[in-house]
Amino acid sequence: MTRTLDNGIIIRPFEDADKALVTEFFDQMGGETRALFNSNGWNRENALSYFDPETRKENFEYYTAVKDGLMVGYVFLWETNTSVPDMGICVRDNCKGLHLGRDLMQFIIDRAKKLGASGLQLTTHLANARAQALYARMGFRRFGTSNGGEAQYLLRFDTPNQAAQRVNRTLPNGVVIRPFAKEDKAFVNAFFDQMGGETRAFFNGNDLNRNFANLFFGEGRDNTEYYLAEKDGAMVGYIFLWDTHTAVPWLGIAVHEGFKGQHLGRDLLQYLFDRVKDMEGNGLLLTTHLANIRAQALYARMGFERIGTSNSGEALYLRRFCVKEDKK
Repeated sequence: MTRTLDNGIIIRPFEDADKALVTEFFDQMGGETRALFNSNGWNRENALSYFDPETRKENFEYYTAVKDGLMVGYVFLWETNTSVPDMGICVRDNCKGLHLGRDLMQFIIDRAKKLGASGLQLTTHLANARAQALYARMGFRRFGTSNGGEAQYLLRFDTPNQAAQRVNRTLPNGVVIRPFAKEDKAFVNAFFDQMGGETRAFFNGNDLNRNFANLFFGEGRDNTEYYLAEKDGAMVGYIFLWDTHTAVPWLGIAVHEGFKGQHLGRDLLQYLFDRVKDMEGNGLLLTTHLANIRAQALYARMGFERIGTSNSGEALYLRRFCVKEDKK
């Protein structure tokens, strides 16, 4: 994928002959750029790994912006086999303020969509206010602080098929997972009433999630879906999706005290995985209390990665699915 901008800059993939071009780009960086983008030479090392067949990484893509024989910008995608690849970007010191960052960002967004991605994630130095302003203009949102202590940003693309039909599912143990119905209000509140102290602390502090669930029975909430699991006339589990207009919605989950340890959490998560895929989305976000070790172990088993700490101070998790193999 190659693009020529109106100012004559060409954005193209790295080529084997580009090693000197890339080396010069990193050599010209001023102190601020090095501190914010190339601390400890980490990004230089990763970029130069492309030129050694033994270190070149599968599912990593690197692009240079070139004009008049110089590399004026650099952008990359990592983990392109997943639905939410990592990206990074840097602009030559004397080319800042010329909107090249915007053009590089748009290029990599278009590339990610071509790969079948559902979004992009990036991290940046907490002091890099200029870059953070650009990310916000391009639709990225800061969700928290990364595991490495940087600002954690995500861009979520639109859901292609939000209107996909919702379905019921009956598990082998007779539990039925289905959407909320208008007559379920007492059912739902009884579920919250039975929660023990630990569950309330982890999931329903200040009645936050009870009030959220009860929105369904009042004015409702756009781009939100509520599901319950029932057995023998009791609600035994609760899951929801919100921001369903994006291809990487948020989820929440709680299991009845009497059904913990029976793999219902696993089954509820799988139901939401399948629901998101039916909508042609390809990822999920969640947060959980830092002390909720049991839940975090479940999320890890189900393929979630902890990517940082949310703005609210909870553990921030992302589930990325695989994408199609056609990457041309």
